[in-house]
Amino acid sequence: MNISKSKIKTYESCPLNFKWSYLDKKIPDIPEAAVTKIGINIHDIFDKFYDNINIEKVTENPYEYFVNSMKVLPQYQNIFNLFCMFQARRWIKTKDKTHFIPLLREKKIINNDEVGIIDAVFWDGNEYLVLDYKGSANNPSNLRFELNFYKKLVDESKILDKPIRYIASYGYKDGSFFCEDIKDRSYNLMLKKIENFKNIDFKNIEYPKMPGYHCSYCRYPKSCQKV
Repeated sequence: MNISKSKIKTYESCPLNFKWSYLDKKIPDIPEAAVTKIGINIHDIFDKFYDNINIEKVTENPYEYFVNSMKVLPQYQNIFNLFCMFQARRWIKTKDKTHFIPLLREKKIINNDEVGIIDAVFWDGNEYLVLDYKGSANNPSNLRFELNFYKKLVDESKILDKPIRYIASYGYKDGSFFCEDIKDRSYNLMLKKIENFKNIDFKNIEYPKMPGYHCSYCRYPKSCQKV
């Protein structure tokens, strides 16, 4: 089984959900979740954003230029407006404007048995930064595992000439932003989680019989209750 950050996080929150999603590959009585479609559409909008701007034509009002650079569906307009505000702040802070465009976008990386899709990697002239788009970036403790996982993928794939220095996340629901240097403690914790995942006996997987912290937002309570 290929190892991804989603599989590890799903198993940690609920082994039953993991079993349905990745072993049985069918969640009982549950159609494709709308939230998944929204996430896919938003990633597509953010990716196309960079195809629709010309850094040589950005005006003195970067937000106005960015927000008018492409059309989006009405239900995504507020999210796109926030994203353009975020990009306008980036534009103002970016000294060399050629560094404004990501070096990697929506890049799928497979390294041995580990796989993931990198939303964006930036270069600031000295260091590399890996960025992930999430609903919110206000909880760094929930983000570090995923971001460090992406760093590991990029570094070990040797796509770049030096290791990732910074991990970051942009929250498209509220415009939040998280960024920090790589820290040994959180990186080593990520490595430990991967190692623990490799040692799981998938044929004899067990799942909680009592409600857990994840149940309050789980989409599958009716299916779960039938087990």
